[in-house]
Amino acid sequence: MKIYRNFKKYHLEVPTFIDYTFRTEDGQDWYETVLKELDNGLLKIAFESDSLIRTCGYDATGLYPENRSVTSIEEKGIPEGFTANGEWMFDGEKIVPRIIPHEESVAKASERKAYCITVATNAINPLQDAVDLG
Repeated sequence: MKIYRNFKKYHLEVPTFIDYTFRTEDGQDWYETVLKELDNGLLKIAFESDSLIRTCGYDATGLYPENRSVTSIEEKGIPEGFTANGEWMFDGEKIVPRIIPHEESVAKASERKAYCITVATNAINPLQDAVDLG
């Protein structure tokens, strides 16, 4: 498995149908080299420096690699339920579930609680008005 690391955007000196390209930290060009090498029928993932997978697809041309690294994953290495929704990471060899920090779990739970209270209040208010008005 080859990992193309840390793509940066470069403006072309002589634009063609595009005016920029992306290059890896070791100078490999996205359009000239990497897309050809990634044309292998495997799932491609693009992940950020924190290892979070931000986008994926079988066609690498649909990925936007700026400030990300890209690699291919064999079918057997794709976990059930995998999507590029911020809940999965690439550990350098395989896709693994993201461990959610406690603070983030608490924040999500608080948001969910506030939402549920709003829904319940909106359902109860008309009934309470009917009771109050007799």
